[in-house]
Amino acid sequence: MRAVGVALILLCVLAACEDKPPARTVFDPQLKALQKARAVEGQVRQAAERRADEAEQAETK
Repeated sequence: MRAVGVALILLCVLAACEDKPPARTVFDPQLKALQKARAVEGQVRQAAERRADEAEQAETK
């Protein structure tokens, strides 16, 4: 009998949950900063690859 009551309570709790996440969380600023850092990292890597290619081409001339 006790298990039925616990199961009923858990079912009610799960039914009350929303499917969509909240529009804004406390982690949004940190997530935006992380995305920006990843974008900058990609740009830095591309620039480093370009410089390495240019240096290699300059050495072969």
